[in-house]
Amino acid sequence: MRKVLLSLISACLLVNSYAVTKHTDKDILQKTAEKVDWLSIRGPEYPSYSDRTFWNGLPENWKEKYIKAGEKYLDYNWPSVKATSYLRFMQDGDRNSMQSINGQ
Repeated sequence: MRKVLLSLISACLLVNSYAVTKHTDKDILQKTAEKVDWLSIRGPEYPSYSDRTFWNGLPENWKEKYIKAGEKYLDYNWPSVKATSYLRFMQDGDRNSMQSINGQ
């Protein structure tokens, strides 16, 4: 009986030590994110506002379509996230205060 008990305890300790060593590296995503050169990742390059030759050269139907779509939002109250909501998220990971602004 004593041998069985010692064998059981040894097996439990062995399994536990394996589980602890396997899951000690909890910041895998953080390390991966630090390796990414975020400044080199860019979206599409658009001509600047001052490049009137480009913007005036767009087809008239495109300009009318996008101006009309944009005019719908002239009086829209764009929600903003408060700095305190960002701070809370950084401290405890709670995104509720930021998501509730957008109705999510």
